[in-house]
Amino acid sequence: MNRSSASLLAAMMLLAACTNDEEAKGTTTGGEPASAVSASAASTTSTAPTTTTPTTTVPTTAARPVATTVLTPPGPLFGVAVPQGRVETVEDIESELDATFHLIRVFTRWEVGIDDTDVAELQAQGRAIHLSVRPVRADGAVIPWADIASAPEGSALHDEMVQWADDIVALGPDARFTFNHEPETRDSAPNGDALDYRAAWRQMVELVRSRGGDDIDMVWTVGSSALGEPEGRAFYPGDDVVDVIGADLYNWFTCQGTDRAWVSFDDLIEPAVAFAAERDKPLALPEFASAADPADPGRRAGWMDAAVDVMLDWKPSDREGVELDFVAWFDVTAPGGTNPDCQWAHKTDVETERAFGRMVRDLIGG
Repeated sequence: MNRSSASLLAAMMLLAACTNDEEAKGTTTGGEPASAVSASAASTTSTAPTTTTPTTTVPTTAARPVATTVLTPPGPLFGVAVPQGRVETVEDIESELDATFHLIRVFTRWEVGIDDTDVAELQAQGRAIHLSVRPVRADGAVIPWADIASAPEGSALHDEMVQWADDIVALGPDARFTFNHEPETRDSAPNGDALDYRAAWRQMVELVRSRGGDDIDMVWTVGSSALGEPEGRAFYPGDDVVDVIGADLYNWFTCQGTDRAWVSFDDLIEPAVAFAAERDKPLALPEFASAADPADPGRRAGWMDAAVDVMLDWKPSDREGVELDFVAWFDVTAPGGTNPDCQWAHKTDVETERAFGRMVRDLIGG
């Protein structure tokens, strides 16, 4: 997909119009836990059987204002994931730093529709959206991937899928979409195995495209470390239904109660670069962050500064031809949960807050 063309189209749509389920890393509801669920022994390059989705006409509805990325930033598009994707939280951070994020990562669940989120307002103010939808109902009941893959036309579940497809298409060409991010983790294990996931992903992508969403980037997203393991690669649904490789990248250190080594940003991103190069796809970091080192208050700030240097110096020719599309800092502090010491928010301490300010200035400008 041509991002420049998509941006121009989005700009034209704006002129014509005149105009959450965040995964708190280290809690019981998301993240990239130390022990990922075992995947079925499927080949990385295999794809699930194609399910035929009937082509239908997209209903005529009032166009939602969509974000544009007309100006080229100094590095990749830069954004954040904030609790529930709330516009007030985003505006507060932007006001403090006198900047506007290029992109906002928004998490939601199956029965929380787009109209129940702040997506419309976030877009209307000029930000792109990366939407992640997890197939879990409001009461916590999971929707098996196999059910999504095989839902017959006219069934209640298929009708829900069509509604999601239409809502995703309405986000416009600057949007990114992920169905069930980090499927390899234990949190997603109740939904099924890798074969089920690949089939469900394919069904959702083909449905979105059949409803007019060819310009929506499909960002397949797993933990960065999973891309170096057969268990993680087994969830890859196929080149024809993936536009961008998404890698959620974390320097966990000891925040999960483990004795993991401190790992640099550059070392953490290597498996993701290798996989994206293998698939000939651009790369994104839909979530990235570092834990703190209690013995060295400035160590996380140094990690963040080094990460920015990598992004600003990024040259595809030096990275196996891989483009870096967008990155989003995971700005969430998780109260309670199983690992309450995994604190990622930029206001966790003074040194981190200052480093985040430098990150915003360098990646957004100003």
